[in-house]
Amino acid sequence: MNCLALDLDGTLLDSKGKFPPKHIEGLKKAQDAGVILVIATGRYFMQTEWIMKELGFEGILVSNDGAVTLKSNTKEIIHEFSYSIEDIEPFISFCRKNDIHFSVCTAFDYYVEIMDKHQYENHKKYEIIHTFHEDVMQLKDRVMKFTVQDEKRKGGWQNIEVPPYLKKKADGDFFKEIVHSESSKTSGLIKVLEILNR
Repeated sequence: MNCLALDLDGTLLDSKGKFPPKHIEGLKKAQDAGVILVIATGRYFMQTEWIMKELGFEGILVSNDGAVTLKSNTKEIIHEFSYSIEDIEPFISFCRKNDIHFSVCTAFDYYVEIMDKHQYENHKKYEIIHTFHEDVMQLKDRVMKFTVQDEKRKGGWQNIEVPPYLKKKADGDFFKEIVHSESSKTSGLIKVLEILNR
């Protein structure tokens, strides 16, 4: 079994976010030769879907920094590092009371309850397609990532503890992501190899 795992940004995509023709040609040759292709990326699914379509990619996608792994052609989830919405209820409650922006990312969707102009601009820039939800606590899907974006620097939420199976990724004092403690692109790729070798 031959398997080729590649990142997107800075690897398959150039600095302008485009595919060099030689990269597309190389992927097609590998695919035609029966090589199992894996894209491993920090991007969300909706940021990656157009890329897979443009490439005619048929393989495995490890997205959201390893939180979810799926088959590109069927969208079947074959592994996930996820958690329940109830696990982050204290953060959601605090953010609501203090008018702090947050988002909830599942395998395929990116949910928000409120947005401002700056967030709209960021989502457009980074190709994030968001869905408004009146109450994310009603979500049944498993959570891959919860993000707090405290642009007004109100603070206080940083002191809330997370369960031992979750971790806070320190992107800044007022911007943090909460993910499963095992979630990473490396862990996602290890799971892919385990599944392929069964």
